[in-house]
Amino acid sequence: MTIRCRKQSGRKCGRTLLISLLAAFLLATPAYADPEETAQNPSAEEIVRDSVPEDRNSYEERNDGTITVNGETFQIINDPVHGNEGCMRMTKSAGPDSEKTDWDVLQNAIAEFVEKYDVNRKSTDFEKEIAIIRGLVKECTYEVKQGSLENYTAYSCLVGHRAQCAGYSDAFLQIVRAVMPDTEVRYIHSDLHAWNLIRLGRHWYHVDATWEDDDSTGDLVNRYINLSDDEIESTGYHHWDREDTGTPAVPSADGEAYGPMTVQYYLQSGKTEATPDPLVIKLAPDGSTRMTEVRDRIVHAVRRSRDAGRHITRIYIDGLGYGIHREQITTIMLGVRDRLRQSLQYLPQSWFVYQEDDESYTVAETGTMISILTR
Repeated sequence: MTIRCRKQSGRKCGRTLLISLLAAFLLATPAYADPEETAQNPSAEEIVRDSVPEDRNSYEERNDGTITVNGETFQIINDPVHGNEGCMRMTKSAGPDSEKTDWDVLQNAIAEFVEKYDVNRKSTDFEKEIAIIRGLVKECTYEVKQGSLENYTAYSCLVGHRAQCAGYSDAFLQIVRAVMPDTEVRYIHSDLHAWNLIRLGRHWYHVDATWEDDDSTGDLVNRYINLSDDEIESTGYHHWDREDTGTPAVPSADGEAYGPMTVQYYLQSGKTEATPDPLVIKLAPDGSTRMTEVRDRIVHAVRRSRDAGRHITRIYIDGLGYGIHREQITTIMLGVRDRLRQSLQYLPQSWFVYQEDDESYTVAETGTMISILTR
């Protein structure tokens, strides 16, 4: 199935939202790992060569939209595990008389990418993931070719340097497969968009490298990295068959430890701090909970985190609407900043319950998760 990517309202592959997620992140430059700690790592060429057996260029084309390589059958395009590898294997890179396919040329492009952005010098999978995303948005420009697969693959992204969402997503998958062979990764698509799932530690996260590419700056916007199922689906365009995520199937993306605020802290400091479980502030149904009470509990939580040497605090305000509304979160957080006597960054995410019957649907706001980052 071809993905009909297009730009709308300044976004790539976006549509009208039924459920909205309020998000705003800053960006910065990540620091590199200590060279002394990674000096023994193999080169990018060795990683790619070891990850791609010599006989993988021998394949059998089938009539059902799949190809078989070394006895392994997968889809030509939109394969959740192999991405668009099949499409590249069937395309001659320099014309019909060429001995090299797009897939052959891509291997060298991946090796050059890994060296250029020091991916292999990072000490953790999380740091490598960020280096890959950052490199993709610098290497590639978003461009749609309607009715064509020309900008649909990792080849188009890393060799041609122009791609639509499928190309960005395929490139992310192929690089991770090549340099992080023990890390599980998936290519996810709907009829409108494509992005990725990646497993870090014991949990899965969504990554959308396409929407991370800010065409005006060529850098990250840090809004679509390591999101949960609900978070990515609430941004729009990210609607998929959750049962169709490859073999083995991905049960759900419910990771939090490497979520957006952890990404933000890493981009600013070059250090990694896991996102903690939230403190829950439950509002009284009779509306008697005062804004000052919520403010003081948040201040106390941030101070406890700071005393413990942590920089990230999460607060979930349960029962929003019981006397305190979403519009008042800004006022509360200004009060938190004044009490702490220091600058801070915070991200309020509104959480909703979506209910549908035969004739209509309702959206009920249940609360707000506030992620706070202090220096």
